[in-house]
Amino acid sequence: AAIEIARIKIEQRSEENAEKSVFINDGKKHIKIMLSEILFLKSENVYVEIHIAGNERIVTRSSLKKIHELLDENFIQVHRSYIVNISKIDVRESNQLKLGQFDIPIGDKYKKELTDSFK
Repeated sequence: AAIEIARIKIEQRSEENAEKSVFINDGKKHIKIMLSEILFLKSENVYVEIHIAGNERIVTRSSLKKIHELLDENFIQVHRSYIVNISKIDVRESNQLKLGQFDIPIGDKYKKELTDSFK
């Protein structure tokens, strides 16, 4: 019984420590993206640009809402066109965020949730 309990605890720890990822269809293929590498997502009409560390970006035909459902609690919508990885925010100003070289606007509708996420 003790061995079985230890095995279950080890499995639970490895699941918690396993880096989460999603597969995104860019039209030609499905690409595995580690959530920790995503800086932000930007909606452009019927497409979503996923900006990844290293100035890479993947474009997919989807809605921002559908992709947001695939992400974890580290991702928060800060504007009708933007979702950011809160662990990647460098600077928060009154109306924008800085993630590396990118300036992301903060919509009035999303300010309270953003403020709450910093607590």
